[in-house]
Amino acid sequence: MKDYDFVSPCPKVEYIYDQKNECCHKCRLTFYLVEGGISKWVGILVPMLLVFVLDVVNVFYNDTKNGDTLSTSATLALTAVFLLPNILSKAYRPKIIATNMVYILLVFIGLALSSVTREMQSSKIAAYTGVALFGFSFIIPIVSFLKFSKYKQSILDEEKSFMKNDLKHDKFKHDVHDYKEYFQSMKDVMEGQCKLYKIIGDEFGAECL
Repeated sequence: MKDYDFVSPCPKVEYIYDQKNECCHKCRLTFYLVEGGISKWVGILVPMLLVFVLDVVNVFYNDTKNGDTLSTSATLALTAVFLLPNILSKAYRPKIIATNMVYILLVFIGLALSSVTREMQSSKIAAYTGVALFGFSFIIPIVSFLKFSKYKQSILDEEKSFMKNDLKHDKFKHDVHDYKEYFQSMKDVMEGQCKLYKIIGDEFGAECL
């Protein structure tokens, strides 16, 4: 069973306005969840970084008596085969050319070119190209993580801004204040008899409040 982390425990509340019936009988609560959080990202990137380092050693120091080059390349490729499928979840349906698929292709193409030994080719251009592609592939998960962090922070900032603005209002005291000055019925909102409608204006007739 998969684990999910809440980005924020506070849901986003939306009232769905039915233009046909001119009513607001549906409410939508939205929670933001992330699968595994940062642990999943670290669990994939760190082992792949180790595979990359071993691949570099295998290409640049394969003249030493440290074992067969092809055997080492096959071991690295097998390691990548077990690690990379974790990037795609079972519920994930990628496009024809998705970012994750590009990353996987770069890794396997890089490992394939890195397996070309000096006996197969007079120069090491193919092997060096493979190492370069493998190293370049790390840009994809790093950029994706930065985008994810930025989007996650924007959700948290929006929540903090809402809470901060809410604290500016006076608390409602049932024995002192008039509830009509603090609360409005949906009927009043529909008919434009409250401040909320005046702030939103024509946008109120859109899909949600």
